[in-house]
Amino acid sequence: YATLRKDWEWSLLGAVGPHHRACLKEQAKKVGKVRVQIFVHHSRLYDADNLMGAQKVVLDALTNVGFIGGDNSDKLDLLPAVQVKCAHKERKTVVKIGVAD
Repeated sequence: YATLRKDWEWSLLGAVGPHHRACLKEQAKKVGKVRVQIFVHHSRLYDADNLMGAQKVVLDALTNVGFIGGDNSDKLDLLPAVQVKCAHKERKTVVKIGVAD
């Protein structure tokens, strides 16, 4: 699990430029609650348990890199994950982060 989480941390940092990285970290510190939604594009759809498990490592990585303040309910508004069936070569995970209302 630690290796997978570390891979996610590097992927998240690499996907966001330095300016936006700093903005996300500042936002996580300033606002009370951050809204996150994860979109899983995969060739085979996950069952509900596996989908929930797949989100955990992403949320832990987001916390470790400072993009969210934590994965407890007072810091995180986690919207339901969305699954998109796609060709095997088009697999990806998209993470949307914003300020909760």
